[in-house]
Amino acid sequence: MRTDGGAVRLVAEEEPVRTLLGDLIRDRGWRLEDEGTRVRRTVVVAQVPRGRGVLKALLEARLHQPGAPVVLVLPAQDDRMEAQALRLGASACYALGRPVAELFEALEEAWATHATERTR
Repeated sequence: MRTDGGAVRLVAEEEPVRTLLGDLIRDRGWRLEDEGTRVRRTVVVAQVPRGRGVLKALLEARLHQPGAPVVLVLPAQDDRMEAQALRLGASACYALGRPVAELFEALEEAWATHATERTR
């Protein structure tokens, strides 16, 4: 379990993706934030379902936790989609099917950026 008081808010429509990401995140020692609770230091991990645009997924993630960094989970490796997500304000992206280590690199990067911004 992380000892720095942070958590992950998981936003995923598709149950198999939500279950997989939730299990991976918990197994790696991150706490998942429940819908009914708010933790001050949170990173949002939000799925971009197939057929849905990056902007809609990013806006939905921001509704769940305004001001928190967002790691978008893309349905597949797509450089244009990733560039668009980053341009629109996502902190990082992870593509399903890529090595899981990349998800945690994205999470750690978003967390570090968020922690640095909050101390300024």
